[in-house]
Amino acid sequence: MVKHTGLGGSRSDGDRVWPAKAAPVPRGRVLVVEDHEDTRFMLKTFLEMSGFAVCEAKDGESAMEMAVNDVPDLILMDLGLPRFDGLSVTRRIRAHEAIRHLSIIFLSGWTDPQRLRDAVDAGCDDYLVKPVEPDRIVAVIEHWLTPNARFAAAWYGAAGAAVKQ
Repeated sequence: MVKHTGLGGSRSDGDRVWPAKAAPVPRGRVLVVEDHEDTRFMLKTFLEMSGFAVCEAKDGESAMEMAVNDVPDLILMDLGLPRFDGLSVTRRIRAHEAIRHLSIIFLSGWTDPQRLRDAVDAGCDDYLVKPVEPDRIVAVIEHWLTPNARFAAAWYGAAGAAVKQ
């Protein structure tokens, strides 16, 4: 006889008791930094559906606080943010001993080459231009979550290691 005790409960089969099914392990923890609520919601929803754990920040100040306190695996950052823009936050993260190792992917509507150079100079690992296909975002996140991606970027230079558009 199999008995289910409800969500989070256990089941028994005769004398054996089986623990409740464990929640799946997320593919990685992503901090989404985006000031537009609709875009932030869309990114959070899509990334969670793709198996990532997601936390959100709507400005540069809260992004820096969350990066220090929650230490995600990767940051998906907008360039134009209130209370410290994405470049300033990236520079602060790179200067902070405990979190300088985090992978930072810019997701921006700015397409001019100077913005890309500024982002690379600030310390971003990759730069995606909006609009971008959701599958492309996941592929770039997966690339930067691989253990050797940041090492390769440091060895070859961020501009050479960045995933091309």
